[in-house]
Order: sequence, then structure tokens, then C-alpha cells
Amino acid sequence: MSVVKVLDGGLGTDLEKAQSIDFLADDPLFSARFLHTDPSAVKDAHKRFLLAGSDAVITSSYQASIDGFMKNCNVSREDAIQLLQLSVDVAKDSIKEVKSQLGDEAKEKYYVAASIGPYGACQHDMSEYTGHYVDNMSEDDLKNWHRERLSILLGRDPDFIAIETMPAQKEAQAIIELLREFPQAKAWVTFTCKDEEHTYHGDKFKEAFEKISKCPQVKSIGINCCHPKVVEPIMKSIRHLLQPDKTFIAYPNANLVLDEATRRMFTEPSSQSLTDYVSNWLSIGGIEWIGGCCLVTPDDITNISKVVNDWNSRNVE
Repeated sequence: MSVVKVLDGGLGTDLEKAQSIDFLADDPLFSARFLHTDPSAVKDAHKRFLLAGSDAVITSSYQASIDGFMKNCNVSREDAIQLLQLSVDVAKDSIKEVKSQLGDEAKEKYYVAASIGPYGACQHDMSEYTGHYVDNMSEDDLKNWHRERLSILLGRDPDFIAIETMPAQKEAQAIIELLREFPQAKAWVTFTCKDEEHTYHGDKFKEAFEKISKCPQVKSIGINCCHPKVVEPIMKSIRHLLQPDKTFIAYPNANLVLDEATRRMFTEPSSQSLTDYVSNWLSIGGIEWIGGCCLVTPDDITNISKVVNDWNSRNVE
């Protein structure tokens, strides 16, 4: 039985709080904006999650692209490439500083996952929560759009590529096909789901899981940036399909629900915190990574880490 590891939480929403920004999602670059204006703020956010108990940090490149940087930061193509590279470098620097700060109390290994968000995220029109664009794009179109960004991020040698918040199986599959061009790369794939069975585009999660599982470079498959209540039923639906070399990954948001009319996320009132769900996920088995997405704070990660560490101490030899 493998050790369960803890991911970070909502980088963008943590930056909002730290920088007193009302709604960072209004920015076309989201958290990637700070790579241009204040990379130290990104590093500090990573450090907050690491010090809270995270084993890994996910880079601020989710909504970043070369064209996006050039258009929204008024920089050259070369500078835009350097900003993408910086997302991995800053994450690595945060780990170095935390290791130095913690000394003997530091974990043996920390991980950097370079975020590859969906095409829709970089369009800044909330289409990552519909995935409708894939109906008008071929797999080659999607591969061509993602290729350079993937290559640049891999050039900085992250531990994983986080192919995350995918609304559609078609786009995830296109990026998986790209991984063949980088045979040393390892990745996880997470979909965002609108209910207990379907991705936001309407694909059956179980079918997407089976297809993605065939890629040897993908180590974990799961969900992120959706309500935590969908995690358990989705895990149960695919638990019997997990192969020995594959694990499940979950980092949902903090009880957020999409308002279809306004295309905004709002917090659904709930008496349950994200931590309340974690024990059930662990008991199902097959999960390797647990963390959070939007509005999941360093304090939440501390609480999740306590549950996970207790479970590891009792169940992992």
C-alpha cells in the first residue's frame, strides 16, 4: 500500500487573500499575473502551503500561455517564454527555502507539478467549465495549441505535469498523446465534473478514466476544481478499474458550485469542511494524492495533512 501524499490548496485564492484582491479570476492571467508583477508573492504562497503540510506544489501556469503573456503583459515572445519557465523555477525555489527553514523537520521529498490548464482557461470566458470548444477543434488543433507550453514547462524539469481541470476527454487525450513526444515526462490527469458521473463537457468519467489509464506516463487520474461531494461516488465507480501502476487523485474546491446563468462560482452552504470528506476517500483505497483547489486554504491543508498522516501511520508499513 502506497503512502498517501498531500497536495496544496487554492493558489489563486490564497494570493487574493494575501494581496487583498477582490476577484483575481477577473484577470485573464489569473495567478500567472504575479509571475510578471511579483513572483515573490507566488513563492510565498507556495511556501505557505508547504509549511502547512503539502508534499507538492502546483505551479501558477494554469491560465498562462505565451500569447496570453504577450497580450496582457505587453512583453516580447522571449519574455513570455521566460515567464512560463519562471513558474517552475519559483516553485522549486519555494521548496529550497522551506527545506532550509525546517531543517531536520523537512520532509524527505517535495514535488513540483507544472500546471497545464485547459484551452478554455486561457480564453478567459469560463469555457473550461463547458468544454464546448472541443466540438469545433480537432485533436491536432488541441495538440498544436498545448505543445509549446508543455515543452517549455518540461524544459524546467518538474516532477510531474499536472494536466488539470480538464472539462472534456478529447482535450485530455490530446495532451496525453503529446506526452509521447516527451517520453521521460510523468503526469497526472484531473477532470472537472458537473455531477457524480460526467465531466463538465458531458463525457462519462468512467469511460474517460479507462481511456486515460492506458497511457503509461500517466501515474494518477482523478478530479479537481469541483464540489467535494462528487469525489466519493466517482472513486467508487472506478475503484475496480485501478491497475497496480495507477492511483486516484482528488483536489476539489471548497464547496463551490457553478452558476450556469452567470458563469460564476459561488459557495454552497455546507456544514462539512473539506477535511470531513477525507477519511472516506482514504477508506475506499487507491488514492495517492489529496489536496484542494479554489478557496482551500493553508489551514485546510494542515487539517487534511493531519488526517492523511494518521492514516499513513496506521496503514502503511
